Amino acid sequence: MKEAKVKHFEPEDLARFVTVALGDRFALPLAFLAYTGLRIGEALALTWGDVRQDDTGAPYVSVSKTRSEFEGKYYAGGPKTSAGVRRVYLSGDALGIVEDMRARVAVEARSLKYQGAGVEDTAPVFPSVDGRPMRQDSLRAVMRRTCEAAGVEVLSPHALRHSTGTFLISRGKTR
Repeated sequence: MKEAKVKHFEPEDLARFVTVALGDRFALPLAFLAYTGLRIGEALALTWGDVRQDDTGAPYVSVSKTRSEFEGKYYAGGPKTSAGVRRVYLSGDALGIVEDMRARVAVEARSLKYQGAGVEDTAPVFPSVDGRPMRQDSLRAVMRRTCEAAGVEVLSPHALRHSTGTFLISRGKTR
C-alpha cells in the first residue's frame, strides 16, 4: 500500500509565500495561518474578543470554535476534539497581522455598504471587506493566487499548518 505524503512548504518556500501574502489584504489570513499553525476554520472563526493577553501581557488567541460553510450558509461549532480548545500565543509577526487587520477593518467599517460589526468583540478578525465573514472557498482561491505569485507549488491552506511545524523544527523550536 502506498503511504500518503503530507504536503507542506519547505522553509524557503514558506518564506516566499508569506512575503507575498503580507502584501495582500486578502492573503493576510494565510500568513496568519503560516505563523500560528491554525486550521482555516479556526482562523476564520476568530473574533476580536478571542484576541487577548495573559497575566504577563503576552498576546494570544483563544481557539474554541471553528467556522465552515455549506450551500451558502455559515456554521460555527467546536473544534474536532477537546484538545482543540486552546491558547495559541502570537509571535510578533502574527500579532502584527492582527494589528494590521484591526486598523484595516476600522477603516472598512466606515463604508456605507459595510455589513459587519467592525472591531467589536463579536466581529470576525478576518472579515471580507464588506464585513461579512470571509468564505473558505474565497480564501482557497487567494491561496492559489498567492502560491503562483510567490513561485511556489500550489498547495491547500491546510498545508500551511504542516509547514509551520516543519519550519519550527528546522529552527530547533518545538513550541
